[in-house]
Order: sequence, then structure tokens, then C-alpha cells
Amino acid sequence: PDQFTDPVDSPAGRQAEVQAVMNWGYAHSVNLSANFHGGELIANYPYDGTASGSSVYSACPDDVPYVTLARTYADRNPSMFANNSDSSFFNGICNGADWYVVRGGMQDWNYVWRGTWDITMEIGTKWPPASSLPSYWDENLEAMLAYLERVQDGVRGVVTDATTGAPLKATVKVVGNSANSYGDPEVGDYHRILLPETYSLLLWAAGRGTESLLYG
Repeated sequence: PDQFTDPVDSPAGRQAEVQAVMNWGYAHSVNLSANFHGGELIANYPYDGTASGSSVYSACPDDVPYVTLARTYADRNPSMFANNSDSSFFNGICNGADWYVVRGGMQDWNYVWRGTWDITMEIGTKWPPASSLPSYWDENLEAMLAYLERVQDGVRGVVTDATTGAPLKATVKVVGNSANSYGDPEVGDYHRILLPETYSLLLWAAGRGTESLLYG
């Protein structure tokens, strides 16, 4: 699905492998992810699409923290950090649509519909020789570990039924930000990546009331 041209979050009628990925996404609660590609050396963050279809910077509601996420990866990959080969690149990072428009990309779908923060990592040649794989590992290891650690940034908690203690799948909204995050239905935990600041949060679950929190 694409928020601008195909805004129906359903696997119906899509290719089998796309349906498989979407169904896996529905069945799992993921907070932070990455998809890896070859062809360039760049950490590419949402949005990949634009309403007009023009290739221009397309900022998502969490543009600033997304830039810091991309920087977390690129700053630790020496070859990626050195890449300024395109006018939309800045030391190894770029906004997806500012580079070129993609409809129905993984990172936009994850962010818009799943509340999952996702970045596209372009890590080099599409068909590298096997002899180069150790150097790929060396260049990406610290970047991958540092990126994974960023899932701890922000606010997290557990939402349960006040009477039974059963976990609830909560929706977590930062006041003034249109992008929602979602808790896990099996455990009730939620994780919302945020930069250091003071925020007002709203949490609610189906059939329950709304709770407000102040986070700073």
C-alpha cells in the first residue's frame, strides 16, 4: 500500500511475496527495523513518496528523529559517511523522495500503517564478489549494533486491564504528531522513539478510556 496512491492497507490482490510480508507484519509487533539493499551507499529515511509524485524532500511527522536514526547508522559506516555523490545525499543519508520517489515501499508502509520505524540501508554494490563479504561485515557491524540500540530511546511502558491485568493493545499518540505507535497485544508493551524533550502522550485501547501522560 502507498499512502498517496493506494491507501488501502490490505494484502488482497497483491503479489504473493508482498502478501506474505504484510501478513507477517500484522502478526508481529515491531518497533524498529531496517531493510537492506545494494546499489548505493546511503541510509534512506521516510517518506519515499510524495502527494504530487515529484522528487522533492518529503518529511514525515518524525523527520528530525528519523534524521538522527539515519545518522546513527551512516556515521559508523566509513564508506557510507563519505558518500556525497548525489545532490540529495549528505554524508551518507538522504530523504527517500528527495532522491527518487518510490510508491508502496517498505519503510513508508511500516511507518504509516504499522507504527514501525524503518530505514532503507543501501550498503554497496548489487552483486559483490564473495571475497568482499568480510569487508561488508566490518563496515556495517558497529552501525547495525548502534542502530538497534536506538530502540531504547524515548518512552516505553506496559498497558494492562485495570481489573484483570490482561495485556491490552494500546495506541500511543504524541500530542501534535499525526504518527501513531502501537502496543503489543500479547504483552501490552509499547515503545515510542522520541528525542529528549517534554511531550504530552495519549494512550487508548479498544473499548477502554483514554489516558494522558506527561513525558520528559
